[in-house]
Amino acid sequence: MLIVLLLVAPPPIDVPLTRDEFKQVIYKLLELNGLRDAHIRPIVTRGSGRLGLDPRRSVRPTVIVIAAPMPPLLGEKPIRVITSSIRRKASHSIDSKIKSVNYLDSVLAKLQANAVGVDDAILLDANGFIAEAVAENIFVVKKGQIFTPDVGAALAGITRATVIEQAARLDYSVTVKNLTFHDLYTADEIFLTGTSAEIVPVREVDGRVIGDGKVGPITTRLSQAYQRLQSDKR
Repeated sequence: MLIVLLLVAPPPIDVPLTRDEFKQVIYKLLELNGLRDAHIRPIVTRGSGRLGLDPRRSVRPTVIVIAAPMPPLLGEKPIRVITSSIRRKASHSIDSKIKSVNYLDSVLAKLQANAVGVDDAILLDANGFIAEAVAENIFVVKKGQIFTPDVGAALAGITRATVIEQAARLDYSVTVKNLTFHDLYTADEIFLTGTSAEIVPVREVDGRVIGDGKVGPITTRLSQAYQRLQSDKR
């Protein structure tokens, strides 16, 4: 029996604005709303069309740009998290590099966190390794070294990249590797990073207190470096 596997790439969305035009729209939106410090979210969809899943039914892309004041999404104090039973989408299914508004796995994990009264949840990848939090990348500190998961099943966040750069400038070693439950439970410090969350320390994972339950020294130094960088950009 002959089996033929045909791989067809999905049709790309024809983004109707250039990079410079996107910038001008964002600047204009900030100006109209009198904002200097805001969370900005540009979204491009395939647009309206007839019912059905066939992308060809949508004939004209739609651009949406949101700008709104937003304090750090998870606050600034150390948070409590659980490890969710929801697995992050496998990379051979949906590439983690795609920045999509399809957050169903994250939403389900967040519902679990809400149900037990904690702040956020950690999702595993299809192989049982740590992927990321609901909407943030994760970093683990152990004996002065910083570790973060590979982004095979997580978005390679902008804030994640910034923290890695700042860590190098502060002479900290950052290692990208597969992390397990054990790495979380035995960590000296854990913190999450994201555009909306910025840098948020983790106090507790699955009821286990991390370190002494307070913001650790490396998390503190990286947070200060990140805030200085943000202030310089403003």
